[in-house]
Amino acid sequence: MSDAKSEGVRPTRRVLESLRLPVPPLTTILHELDEPLIKKAQSVPDALRSGKAERILALSDRVWFKVKRARQRGAATCLSTEEARALPVEHHWWLGATGIRHEDSPHDDFYAQLKGYFDDSTGLLPDEWDKRRLLAEAGTLAARVTQAAVRGAVAEALRTGEIVMLGLGDRDVRLRVRVLDDGEAYLAVSFRNTVEDKFMVAVLGSIPGVVGEDWLVEPTSPLELPLEPGEMVWSTLLSTEVQRELLTGT
Repeated sequence: MSDAKSEGVRPTRRVLESLRLPVPPLTTILHELDEPLIKKAQSVPDALRSGKAERILALSDRVWFKVKRARQRGAATCLSTEEARALPVEHHWWLGATGIRHEDSPHDDFYAQLKGYFDDSTGLLPDEWDKRRLLAEAGTLAARVTQAAVRGAVAEALRTGEIVMLGLGDRDVRLRVRVLDDGEAYLAVSFRNTVEDKFMVAVLGSIPGVVGEDWLVEPTSPLELPLEPGEMVWSTLLSTEVQRELLTGT
């Protein structure tokens, strides 16, 4: 387990119910929930890498690690590569159970309750609801990746003044920026091998401070972007504030 993945530790629905948390909208990634025990669980992968993770001895069929915050307790595990890849979206770390530590009350104690899963903790692993939720969140994660990639590419184009090629899956996007005399920047974005509206909206919508009506379709090649047949180009102006935000990543 020394090569544990560094991704977030996702709570299962069982955990959400145990913590009495409502199911959040799909735009919320479950392991980013602002709940103290779930936030504490995010430190388990690093604790494992540093040799500080504590194993739960009440569970024997697979390795589960302790999550501790005050009297709250949790059980986290890292799926094998085969198990993680069998999910709709590959994900390794899961928080499968939570409870309260009652050292003076064996019946109510979290670890005592886990003994019912001693040699079969399958019931603590993600179920069908967790798998569907993971798949549903994939769109949010993809949007984040696209946004970060586009903003990084525009920042590079601002710094260099050169054409920046951005590959997003099997699609190519090219960007170029020219800073004007008044300090605003003229940005041109070309879509080389796609006319899919949703993809173009996702890319153009990644620029902060720019709304849909701020974009214009360019009939000719701006900023010396060599165009291929069918290539679509959009342009907009970036304020000095937006440029600063893109360059600083704030």
